[in-house]
Amino acid sequence: MTIAVVVELSVKPEHSSDIAAGLAQTLAVTRGFAGCLGIQGCRHDSVPHRFVMLEHWESRAHYERYLEWRKQTGMMEQMGGVLADVPSTRIMDVIA
Repeated sequence: MTIAVVVELSVKPEHSSDIAAGLAQTLAVTRGFAGCLGIQGCRHDSVPHRFVMLEHWESRAHYERYLEWRKQTGMMEQMGGVLADVPSTRIMDVIA
């Protein structure tokens, strides 16, 4: 079943420009990952250190393989140093 994933990130304000600049490259790689149907990176218009990723995946299994791959590449560990809070992730079945 197709899923939608919403990831909300709050980064340390001094890193918000770096994250915004790096998203284009990072998300281009994600779009090429098996099972990714699309991903958008958004930045809050009045709180520039808050970001939201809107993702669509063929299945939860595809998404979980992607997360494991990101962990193996060290990206998750690198992100830990710039985050101001624990990310919020919501996974939902697409029904319409």
